[in-house]
Amino acid sequence: MLKKYNWEELRKLLLVMGLALASGAPVRAQVGASKMAPGVGQELRRGTGRQAVRLRVRDAAAFRQWASQQVPAVQVVVSLTDATTFTVKNLSNKQLATLASSPFVEFVDVPNRPAHDERLLSGADLTANGLRAVQRRYPALMGQGLAVSIKENPLDAADLDLRGRLLNTPAGTVIESVHASIMATLIAGGGNSGPAGEGAARQAGIASSSYANLLPDANADLTRLGVSVQNHSYGTGIENYYGLEAQGYDQQMRQLPYLLHIFSSGNAGTSASTSGPYQGLANVANLTGQFKMSKNSLAVGATDALGQVAALSSRGPAYDGRVKPELVAYGDAGSSDAAALGSGAALLVQQAYRDSQGGALPPASLVKAALINSADDVGRPEVDFVAGFGQLNALGAVRTMLETRFRTGSVTKGEEQTVSLSVPTGTRQLKITLAWTDPEAAANAAQALVNDLDLEVLGPNSTRWLPWVLSAYPNLDSLAQPARRRADHLNTVEQVTIS
Repeated sequence: MLKKYNWEELRKLLLVMGLALASGAPVRAQVGASKMAPGVGQELRRGTGRQAVRLRVRDAAAFRQWASQQVPAVQVVVSLTDATTFTVKNLSNKQLATLASSPFVEFVDVPNRPAHDERLLSGADLTANGLRAVQRRYPALMGQGLAVSIKENPLDAADLDLRGRLLNTPAGTVIESVHASIMATLIAGGGNSGPAGEGAARQAGIASSSYANLLPDANADLTRLGVSVQNHSYGTGIENYYGLEAQGYDQQMRQLPYLLHIFSSGNAGTSASTSGPYQGLANVANLTGQFKMSKNSLAVGATDALGQVAALSSRGPAYDGRVKPELVAYGDAGSSDAAALGSGAALLVQQAYRDSQGGALPPASLVKAALINSADDVGRPEVDFVAGFGQLNALGAVRTMLETRFRTGSVTKGEEQTVSLSVPTGTRQLKITLAWTDPEAAANAAQALVNDLDLEVLGPNSTRWLPWVLSAYPNLDSLAQPARRRADHLNTVEQVTIS
């Protein structure tokens, strides 16, 4: 338990904490409720014949030998990034059942699905989320020495605003994407074509990756390119479970602790999920893609020009009741732009930390905490499943780093840490956010959280404040209830505010 923050009077003060568990191998969550993802077998049930699946196996060599004997007619293809992940094609209903019963198969998931861009309308504005303010106040922060990866289709290599900073051309991607080029421009456009072509971090390097593969890119490739933020402004259908893609992103962020994945929440805000505990409930739990169920990443919804969450912006909760999206940003009815602004802000936060802390990059959990802690509250007070913790405020997040209003560290199982905080006289609001990188859970786990850290604040006269927590009960009235103070046993982000 992390606790005890002492103060005098209250003015607005932000403190963020990013922690990691000081343990070796990750602690596994409970075994998944089923070996099959909700979408597996769908094509067979529709009577459309054979299908493909993605598998996670315990022993790759033993599985190959078993498959050659038990399902010899199917095509087995190993993942390029994980030797224990396979795509199996040309499966009949009987073969799928045989495969699922294999003692070597841990989980049967859906394969790659067609991804779609999540940008409906043009009209991005860097002034809406404090990005222009950062550029005016801190002109030296331009993303230099950092790199962002745009995962979708290839960028336009001839784009004037990206010229000279493209780091790669990924193999297997042949169709240039206007959407990808726009996302890259919002994040890191150089402004060579004019003010509209200037992005948040205009000197950052730009890498390209393909969303034909929905699993994470290889660690070695991202490390070689120096990528510290990867932007995902795309989605599939609404998917509410913790599958191999969500597991893979959480695993990668544990293995590469300075890499932050940022996803658009989706443009399905008026739709209902067809599976999971929130099945059939309109306007909730409609994030577009199981990869967005990852807990160490950041999902960003969209607001309109008036600062209101757009109707089409996908809402939470995540499949297990966690807060998603964590933030919103200006997207004018498209969450692609919102995610890109979040990625640009993350690069500036990383540079602010690096340049003021001796050259090292901050842990991704600290960047995430800074972005969340500095957000401006919108919608229902404190936190909700529509706007998360609020509207992105890039200037506030950068100042958090430059003014060293944060703590980092690690904890071991059962350990309690106390941090003392002196609050300046006249402070109007105290806001404290705790975020940590959590090990990946088991595929299809009922709850994604593995390591449960708890934040509480102790004030004068032993006054005690707990984090804001939402009801995750699968009922529309319950999901719309305001947050209450209580212990949080679902999320990897906890926040206390005191006014």
